[in-house]
Amino acid sequence: MTRESDRALRRALRPAPGMVRLVLLRASFLLVCALPGMLGAFSSLARGPARQPYFTEAVRPLPALPFVRLVGEIAPSLLALLGVGLLCALLVDQLLTAGGLALLGPESANSRPRVYRTVMQQGLSHLWPFLRLLLLAALAFLLGAAGLRRVFTQLVRSGEPAGYSAATLWLVLPALQVLATFLWLAIVGAWSLFARVLTVTDGRRVTRRTLWLAARVLVRCPLRGLLLFVLTTVTLTLLGGAYLAAWRQLEPRESLSLAVWLVGSLGLAVAQAALWAYWLRAARLLYASPRFDDLRAQPDAPFGLPGGLRRALRLRGAGGSVPGNRGLH
Repeated sequence: MTRESDRALRRALRPAPGMVRLVLLRASFLLVCALPGMLGAFSSLARGPARQPYFTEAVRPLPALPFVRLVGEIAPSLLALLGVGLLCALLVDQLLTAGGLALLGPESANSRPRVYRTVMQQGLSHLWPFLRLLLLAALAFLLGAAGLRRVFTQLVRSGEPAGYSAATLWLVLPALQVLATFLWLAIVGAWSLFARVLTVTDGRRVTRRTLWLAARVLVRCPLRGLLLFVLTTVTLTLLGGAYLAAWRQLEPRESLSLAVWLVGSLGLAVAQAALWAYWLRAARLLYASPRFDDLRAQPDAPFGLPGGLRRALRLRGAGGSVPGNRGLH
């Protein structure tokens, strides 16, 4: 590792001005978005399903199957409330990501930012491009997940006559499908997030070109760009999974367990927000490297059609507007 990259790594690990406030702001906002639905679901389970002998007499920690059945007892109205909270969290995430990218750039070392004002200004100014990037990323994920499902379904169908074991057909292949889908989700997430980095850094508005340039960034830096985000996504998922596994051992009807659950949720939100903020700073510092000067110089304009295709379309349009041809339509 060269001295220059060593200094860049140390600078990325050093908290930027305003980072702590940004982390607390993200954790607070996301908890506010999620708390009504989560508390409603917790209260609903504690009043009814959690008191049934099927769940109270189960061994601790609660096995996976009873836990899934317990979650399935949540009322549909509360599921709608959870969905509204999720949509609000996605919207808040767009605002915070735009503000965080503006706050955590290389130029932030000697500044004293106003975190809340920056988040609102940058978030609102970049909200529409971010939403379009989010929709395109969701479409890319759904298409890729559908393709993976089709591939693994075909593997199962071809494996039965080939003599694959039951464990391979119903355990190994589904587990590999889940793993492949999760990795595809992480790759699409890295692609989308780097597109947002370019949007804020370069002030871009054309989402298709921005996604194309973000893909080129990931291809040039597969380790510090793509792999770093995948590992961050895995870490955040493992943190949430570990917390959920610990929560299975609590009794939902006890008031102490509710307090422990709230404190754990706050700690988990702060830890996830800290990893998120460090990833944003690392992405900003990576894209500021001189190796991407050519990408930053690319115009913020739609992809134009080739000259020959444009001329052919013009000639065809001119031919369709000839007076003698109007009676044929």
